[in-house]
Amino acid sequence: MHILAIHQLFNSSAQAGSTRHYELFSHVVACGHEITVITSDLTYLSGEVATKEEEFPKGLTILRIKTPRVLHKGFLWRVYAFLYFTWFAFWKGLFVSRVDLVWGTSPPIFQTLSAYLVALCRWRPFVFEVRDLWPDFAISMKVLKNPLLIVVAKIYEKMSYRLANRIIINSPGFQKHLIAKGVPAEKLSLIPNGVLVDDFCGVSLEAESLSATFMESWDLAGKYVVVYTGAMGPANDLITLLEAAEKLKSNEKIRFVLIGGGKEVSALEKIAAEKKLTNLLFVSPLSKDQMPAALAIADLCVATLLPIPLFDTTYPNKVFDYMAAAKPTLLGIDGVIREVVEVAEAGLFVEPGNSSLLAKKIEFFYKHPEAGKEMGQKGRAYVREHFDRRLQGEKLVALLSEFQKEKS
Repeated sequence: MHILAIHQLFNSSAQAGSTRHYELFSHVVACGHEITVITSDLTYLSGEVATKEEEFPKGLTILRIKTPRVLHKGFLWRVYAFLYFTWFAFWKGLFVSRVDLVWGTSPPIFQTLSAYLVALCRWRPFVFEVRDLWPDFAISMKVLKNPLLIVVAKIYEKMSYRLANRIIINSPGFQKHLIAKGVPAEKLSLIPNGVLVDDFCGVSLEAESLSATFMESWDLAGKYVVVYTGAMGPANDLITLLEAAEKLKSNEKIRFVLIGGGKEVSALEKIAAEKKLTNLLFVSPLSKDQMPAALAIADLCVATLLPIPLFDTTYPNKVFDYMAAAKPTLLGIDGVIREVVEVAEAGLFVEPGNSSLLAKKIEFFYKHPEAGKEMGQKGRAYVREHFDRRLQGEKLVALLSEFQKEKS
């Protein structure tokens, strides 16, 4: 079976950001299928050209579209970049040979139009993967405020659900939300976020050397290291983490390392400078290949989101990375991901947006390192059993087999 996936934000393990699709698709092609991905030539977190030479598994073909370098220049420029990709991805998709199924994924939402139109023109099934409850997230964050645009966005959302032959969701929290919008339960398939656990277990000599390099260059020797990784946007509520760092400035042993990129980086760096947070370091995005080495230096890992009820539905990728790396997780996110961390006994929950409580919990882990190590080990065992990407790859292969049967 040949799947055509249109995904502007696709990342390989040599790039920074989520590698969900690279890992899932690598498993699928290893099982005998073919996948062609139409994507941008830019790395989303940095907005820079993906220059590193990459090797992909046999059967996985990557077609890149040269995209305007404007992703991080403001909201309208970002929309322009998304629409630009949507148009050219549609045309490129029409000329990919022997397609059996078209895969569209959101965000960004616009590219699902490319995927649907290619599927329609070629009379092929359309699979819609929902990774973000758009436009509801944007409305909750007040990014989308214009009443007319909200109406148009909701019509587009409803149309996307109706036209899809199958809808894939990456969190069980999305299921109830979509059913309430009229999506039939039988149309939904859950392939949750997860992690290639073995990539974080048994660190290689190369990774150990890289960890030592990080420790030295970031001046972390003898420190208790609190790490955040991933996107640095408005939703991630890193202001709360900076406020917690400010409350712990007097403890010279605790150091905060924020690894990632996004449109809020400059503003966060300015705030950190104003607060004179000498206990906090910003690090540019690292590739997924480098993440095991980076997490190896951590004593505690943090994940935060704004205190918006809708965020309770999410399964952030970073949390599964933390658990696979056997690091305790301090979670400033409620809902379904809290259930995972608490059932696994892999960390502690703190009320989202509460910097004072966040600082107190960090201090607890600092004073009780053995408790943190025990939580980390439990977390790794739990994700290996329940959230290993290979298990999810098998679910995707089974789903594709259903389409093959329907076709035959």
